[in-house]
Amino acid sequence: MQGLRSMTTLMGGAYTATISQIVFTSIAQAPNDSTAAFREEPAFTSELVTWAIKETEEMALLLKRHVVASSTGAGGFRVAAECVRICLGHCFVLEGRGLALSSVLVRQFRPSIEQTLNANLKRIEQISAALASADEWSLLHAPPGGRPLRFSSTSYPSGAMGSQPRLSSSAHKFNSMIQEFIEDMGHLQCLQLDGPTMEGVLQVFNTYVGLLMAVEALFTKDETW
Repeated sequence: MQGLRSMTTLMGGAYTATISQIVFTSIAQAPNDSTAAFREEPAFTSELVTWAIKETEEMALLLKRHVVASSTGAGGFRVAAECVRICLGHCFVLEGRGLALSSVLVRQFRPSIEQTLNANLKRIEQISAALASADEWSLLHAPPGGRPLRFSSTSYPSGAMGSQPRLSSSAHKFNSMIQEFIEDMGHLQCLQLDGPTMEGVLQVFNTYVGLLMAVEALFTKDETW
């Protein structure tokens, strides 16, 4: 693990997969080596478990520094999620051999992933706000008894203004980013972040809708002049 730190060509998923495979392959082999050397001596079995936990924690700390932390700064939630998914996948294989270490990974990764989650939601909010403010809004037909409707000029197909409305470009982007975010979170159910995730998505959605309402109010104000 120490030697791989200098291998800058290994980034993200490749780096995680290499480190995780080295650690969990070693842990998987250790019980056989311990039994061959010390038989079923309880003291050595207990020492083996302590060692396996320590190695798992060291791996998680290494990946948090070199993968998860860097992805937090860049808003790359997918990289962080993939890192945890790979480690948990290797870890779950060991559970069939009596070594349950997934709780160690969850304890180590959960705070960092929650921080990355919040950073990514903030990024979605900022991108959506920038796109919404750049949408070209135009005045369209008014429904019976109502005031004119406003949609982005990208809301309707060419030559079909007033037919079936479509999402504006900012709404399309918002929708795709949220879907991608939820898909990534689906791989991390064991971290038990469903509550914070849904609360965060709702907050970002409300912020986006509030921005659209502010834009509509600005158009209304301009018409009064």
